[in-house]
Amino acid sequence: MLNYVINKKDLFTYIIYILVFSFFIGNAIVINSNIYFYRVVFLLFFTVCFFLLIFKKNLIIKIPKIANYLYFLIFLYIYSSISMAWSKVIYQSVTYNLYLGIGIFTTLIISLAIKTNTTLYRIFYIWYFILFAQLLLAFLEIFYGVHISNSRYYGKNINIPTGFFNNENDFATFIVLSLPILFIFSKKKNILINLFILFFSIFVIFETSSRTNIITLFFLMILYLEIYKKKKISLMLITLAFIFLAYKYEFLFNLIENARILDFIDESIIIRFNNILLSVKALIQSYMFGVGAGGMENFILNNSNYGIKAVHNWYFEILGNHGLIIFIGYLIFIFFSILSLVNIINKANNKLNKKIATILLFSNIGFLFGCVSMSTVIHFLPYWILLGVTLCFINNYRQGVKYL
Repeated sequence: MLNYVINKKDLFTYIIYILVFSFFIGNAIVINSNIYFYRVVFLLFFTVCFFLLIFKKNLIIKIPKIANYLYFLIFLYIYSSISMAWSKVIYQSVTYNLYLGIGIFTTLIISLAIKTNTTLYRIFYIWYFILFAQLLLAFLEIFYGVHISNSRYYGKNINIPTGFFNNENDFATFIVLSLPILFIFSKKKNILINLFILFFSIFVIFETSSRTNIITLFFLMILYLEIYKKKKISLMLITLAFIFLAYKYEFLFNLIENARILDFIDESIIIRFNNILLSVKALIQSYMFGVGAGGMENFILNNSNYGIKAVHNWYFEILGNHGLIIFIGYLIFIFFSILSLVNIINKANNKLNKKIATILLFSNIGFLFGCVSMSTVIHFLPYWILLGVTLCFINNYRQGVKYL
């Protein structure tokens, strides 16, 4: 059994709130040059954790119910650290491993420290507020071309929304995994603002032109309608989705008319597919151990003529960097996380437990599909918050914590 000791419970909880807020903000707030707000908060967070573990007072957190999940994350980081020994670019490996460490450490602490429904709800409130704030920024981006300095379109007359992120694919993925949060605030008094968030979010996702996230969005909607036995609406949604996509992307008309899938393939898809093949090549050449933490960027640059160094697929990034064992382990990790949420939905007697499990299930599914549109997930900080909250909820449910 693992035991973690933390003192000054209330102070620590508020630091977690600030950390969650800063992770959702990401690189959007710059204090000075490369000093970002979330980095300062994380250093404070890490320092507090260090001193609390040293003094070992007041709060003892037992985590036997999700120990296997946490063991894998710890093993992942240890393996990633060791793999730097055979990585060919040390700077990239150290940077990659640093971000991985920040994400895993945050996930571990959140999964252990959140013990009450009040704390969990406040995190959902922060999440809800950040989603709303990002949509307001997206409004300015789409209609006025106003971008913050973190956006790759900053200073350019381009009306593609990126929110607090550097690019539109990350923003679209964030929206997809955030929309299920609306169900936690589904009271009548929130109906108007929730409808605005829902429909404007859909509009923003289409404006990003992130095809994977557009497909994921409709998949989640159809899945929701199927679960709640609204098949007529589901069929109508599928039809509307097909019509809209046909209108938005002319390749569907070409596909129907010419029966040629090649009309759908553009350069970005070719590059992504090429990078997937390079990940497999890297795996084989490294004898299934991977090329080392962050090594795929250098491998792609040396073996591709497209000039795009990111894998653009989270799963194959893991495969190429960390090898077959970690890749299989991660898939198992994901499978049992999803399975645990499904079991809670089927077995929980408490309606709120079912609702939270459903929200986290849809958010995780949204990420599982949406992440293949992103250049890399290692810098995508909201994922580590989602992962931490998911493991925390599973742990609390198994320990009998009631969400009234």
